[in-house]
Amino acid sequence: MKQKPDNKILKEPSEGTEEGTKTVPAPSVVSRRHVVAGLSVVMAGTLLTGCGTLIQPGGMASGEVSTAEEAWRQSLLREIHDIARQWPEMDDRTRQQIEDQAINPLRDNEHILIAGLDQYTRPVAIEFQAMFELALSRRLQHSLVKSVTLIIHTDRPATPLCHPKGQVFADALPEAIRNDTRRLMTILNRTVTLRSLCSMAQPEFRCITAWSRGGTGQLAATERKMFEQAIADNSLPGLINMPLEAASIPPELSGATCIVTGQGGEEIVFALNGQQVWNSERNAVWQYWFGGRRHERINRHLSRLDHFLQQAGITVPQLGGRGPAV
Repeated sequence: MKQKPDNKILKEPSEGTEEGTKTVPAPSVVSRRHVVAGLSVVMAGTLLTGCGTLIQPGGMASGEVSTAEEAWRQSLLREIHDIARQWPEMDDRTRQQIEDQAINPLRDNEHILIAGLDQYTRPVAIEFQAMFELALSRRLQHSLVKSVTLIIHTDRPATPLCHPKGQVFADALPEAIRNDTRRLMTILNRTVTLRSLCSMAQPEFRCITAWSRGGTGQLAATERKMFEQAIADNSLPGLINMPLEAASIPPELSGATCIVTGQGGEEIVFALNGQQVWNSERNAVWQYWFGGRRHERINRHLSRLDHFLQQAGITVPQLGGRGPAV
């Protein structure tokens, strides 16, 4: 059984339109064993060294963009682009949408919004998140990253941890999701990529799953049991369970935030704001932040998240002391 923290203070480590999607009936448990194998092949690949998207203008909080951080950011985007080309079971349309709506806009902007119907935007936003997780796993394996703190801040526990690796409990999901292959695959793929990250050891990697009070009570029995197994799984040493005292998480803060420090001291923030699959409303707005913490919009996001989490009973030092709470 993994040891859990004695307290809740973590210490520093030493609308657009589109053609309708094809939908097919899904069994109660969806399994794609070749997806697991395919993602494993992508993870072993060579590292690169060299819907509608709304761009939100914003400047630096102070000083200029760090050249090292910007080079690190651009190299990571190139690597995600390379992963997208090898992504198993992804259709060309989704691959191109990720390129056009996420990767290319983030090359020149630290903050973007992807807006539109959930059935069209979720595959883009979440598959992009999974590709980032895969790229980060590869960098950790190649010792190109000094430390990573990933915080998943959602009303219910992290969705991929509530389903088995390479499988999805389709009956536990909303009907619109379980009958939509593209959205179903976003969950299935992240059951692999997130577990791959959590298999990394502390202090180099830590994944904090922070969920609101009563969050597990909203899960199906199969999901709750699987989440409890994941928390107790010794093969996931980087996973930390941190239930919040808050009754809910504000919609604008629902998502995930990752703070990555490179071996040269470069610090990059990768953050996503969006709703969990249970709240997949017809219209969706996804926000991505990707860049150094000195960027005004990124700093503001970290400050708001830090303030909320502290009010909800936990302190994450990597978020604190970065400006006044908003």
